[in-house]
Amino acid sequence: MQRILEKTALFYGLTGAEIEGVVSSAGGMVRRYEAGEVLWHQGEVVASLGIVLRGAVEAMAYSRDGGAELVAHHGAGQVVGDVLMASHSPSPVTLVARQDTEMLLLPMEGLYPMAGEVSTSLRQVQRNLLAETGEKFWQQRRRIAYLVEPRLRQRVLRYLRDEAPAAGAWFTLPLDRQGMARFLGADRSALSRVLSQLRNEGLIGYRKSEFWVK
Repeated sequence: MQRILEKTALFYGLTGAEIEGVVSSAGGMVRRYEAGEVLWHQGEVVASLGIVLRGAVEAMAYSRDGGAELVAHHGAGQVVGDVLMASHSPSPVTLVARQDTEMLLLPMEGLYPMAGEVSTSLRQVQRNLLAETGEKFWQQRRRIAYLVEPRLRQRVLRYLRDEAPAAGAWFTLPLDRQGMARFLGADRSALSRVLSQLRNEGLIGYRKSEFWVK
């Protein structure tokens, strides 16, 4: 757990001992979830943020007609629920474990105590949390840009170019084809056709979840 937390943006600038102190004083607890288990449901108020230690979770938005939209995918080291925790608003998504998952939960009252002294380490975590929240705002803005693009071809290219570390470099997507289709608001077969066309044109290459972009 310690190695994962040291690489997490939430604990940027803290030593291993400082991280351990913050987790302990904030009342952190480790929970384990089986694949398919729901961490919280759409409409619930979330009182803690979570850090994925192992496995992966997905945020799903369900419509009244039974439709499902993939809003976000979070793997090891990523923070979930921080924006919802801070807003005290009902969750617009259901959070589901997509594989056996281990999560560190940190409650709101532990991260933002109403009374008593706040340590320098906890103050740093609070600043990091604010930066993390801002980054997620821009991530959602990027996703909106994908969805308002009427052409699936351009949607796919935009997404892959945003995910690529550099032109021509191989990288691994966190989503499988079905997840990618849901994230981009597309039919899976239509997505497969577009990927094949782009590869035939030499604009991308892929092997399973690995891609490169020209």
